[in-house]
Amino acid sequence: MTYKSIITNIILILLLSSNYAYSISYKDYFGNPNFRLQFMSVNDGLPQQAITSIVQDKFGFMWLGTYDGLCRYDGYICNNYHHKNTNEHSLSSNRILSILEDSEGNIWIGTEGTPCLNLYNYNNDSFYVPEGQIWTDCRSLAEGDNGIIWVGTSNGLFYFKIPKQGSKIILNKISSELLNNTIIKKLVHTSNHLLWILTSDKVLCLNEKDCFIKSYQGEFIKKANDLYCDSNSTVLISHPSGIYIKRQNEADFQHINMQTAITTITQIGENIYMAGTEGDGIVLIERNKEKGDYKISFPAINAHTFFKANLIRSLYMDKSGCLWIGSGHNGLAIADLN
Repeated sequence: MTYKSIITNIILILLLSSNYAYSISYKDYFGNPNFRLQFMSVNDGLPQQAITSIVQDKFGFMWLGTYDGLCRYDGYICNNYHHKNTNEHSLSSNRILSILEDSEGNIWIGTEGTPCLNLYNYNNDSFYVPEGQIWTDCRSLAEGDNGIIWVGTSNGLFYFKIPKQGSKIILNKISSELLNNTIIKKLVHTSNHLLWILTSDKVLCLNEKDCFIKSYQGEFIKKANDLYCDSNSTVLISHPSGIYIKRQNEADFQHINMQTAITTITQIGENIYMAGTEGDGIVLIERNKEKGDYKISFPAINAHTFFKANLIRSLYMDKSGCLWIGSGHNGLAIADLN
């Protein structure tokens, strides 16, 4: 067994064995007033309380982006990274906007400012900032077909191919009147080979031939907070009035009024979603496959002080079945949904 595989197994064991919560079904868990959650804050080593992005890498490490640094968490210890003016191999900025692990296991970090794209180097625990970055703010990252990495910025849509070892990263821009100098808020690539793009005023769909095949506009999109696609290529828009959902074979979005502002959403099971709100905790959304309607419920765990008047900024399901809940003010909450 190689050294790398030994370390991988140790990290996974630590994460899987950590005492996050009771190992019970999600329905019992979220309906149980005697719940337990694990929490993380600056007192536990986080660089800052606002969690902007969450990703688990191939080794089991959790990468946590904040507005004042990046954290790599192994289940026990936070290893934090910051920009240093005297170190060209440090992060380009402390304000982390996006994180992506690509199919080759590379970790890409998007930050605010210019330059804003960073590649983590596992060998020497440092960062490489590719040359030629002409955009501002790496707001969203997504991997498409054939090793293409899409970069959503404040100046439009860019892309590059995952570099082979030692090769140079060549950055390209999508030239289109639909995207010229447009703020890209979110990118999502679906299992049916489509790239969905949320901008400041529209939702676009790009096919594998880089042709725009769909464009959605309207007042509801101008207020959209986030974009998400599930395992069935269903598109969900988080919105101040609830969510907008478009299933793969449907022509338009269906509005579900939830009486609260939805900030982010993730899938936790077949036809089951968890959504974050601006101050009402989290929301459980279940789709009735036969009727096609949705059941909305506010779980009992929202009674915890972590969720009181707290913006839920990010949600992530890790490989062990834990839901990581990133907030805007109180750090992290972690729930085991096994």
